[in-house]
Amino acid sequence: VTLAAISRHTLRPRSYDFTVSPSVYEVDEFVQRANNLVLEQTHDEMLAGKVEILFSEFLNNIVVHGLGQRNAKRPIISVHIEFHEKDMMIVVCDQGKAWDMQLGETSNTQTDNFFSDLKNRRLEFHGRGLHLLKTISTSITRSRYADTLNETIFLINYQ
Repeated sequence: VTLAAISRHTLRPRSYDFTVSPSVYEVDEFVQRANNLVLEQTHDEMLAGKVEILFSEFLNNIVVHGLGQRNAKRPIISVHIEFHEKDMMIVVCDQGKAWDMQLGETSNTQTDNFFSDLKNRRLEFHGRGLHLLKTISTSITRSRYADTLNETIFLINYQ
């Protein structure tokens, strides 16, 4: 019985829940807390830096672009972080507007350089943050509920 309890305890992911007020100052404070948490849990400075960039870019985009007039209602951004043996999962819930995750996506084929060049030029002006998020994350999934709640799940592998 003791061994079963110990093994269940060690296999359970370490999870943490946070709420972030929608202000640039609060986002910056949270980003530093998240960086320290990742460093404490994984001892991986590169991973902590990546997570810091991911949170900074994504949460600031929610505050600046996603909430818009909704920011006046002072909604809360919810963040859930789980550390697993080889990856971590980040779940962010917000009440911002819906957005297209395909924006800023670049093609993997070289068959049509003209359109690839157009997409890259577009990234010079907007969509860089999404490109960054996709580079850092192993996968990103988004869901929208009742046309009011966004749920974004980031999976990040590490060794």
